[in-house]
Amino acid sequence: MAAYHLITIAFALNKSADGAPLFIRALTLATPESIQVLQLKGHPLPEDDELDRAPSENENELSASARRELQGLTQKHAIPAENGTVRFGEPTPEFRNFCRKTNSGLFIISNREQHSLSGLWKTQASMFVKDAALDIFAGRSSN
Repeated sequence: MAAYHLITIAFALNKSADGAPLFIRALTLATPESIQVLQLKGHPLPEDDELDRAPSENENELSASARRELQGLTQKHAIPAENGTVRFGEPTPEFRNFCRKTNSGLFIISNREQHSLSGLWKTQASMFVKDAALDIFAGRSSN
């Protein structure tokens, strides 16, 4: 059934986009076990009252919250929870490294900046697509 051995969906959760079209596309091409979901976050900036805390503490709190959100999303689409990953960093190098490390065959991402990972669909998009060693599908993240 699977046209791709592993599909990566990069998705930023927000209130106006649930990613359903991206997940539906992936599920037509592979089994839920062959789909992984990458949620990329920027490095958190500490609030004034948190300046004495280590940056990793802020990332750990943000990461735990993002993992809970991601688990709900993967569960909704019957994708195993362990196939969800939260990363911090810049989009292009994180996408490239994650896809290479996991040997993903298809990368699916939203094509609307306001519903996806801001900053990717400018100069970084062309850099990632140009150097990609896998197929890329850009689609709508909401109906």
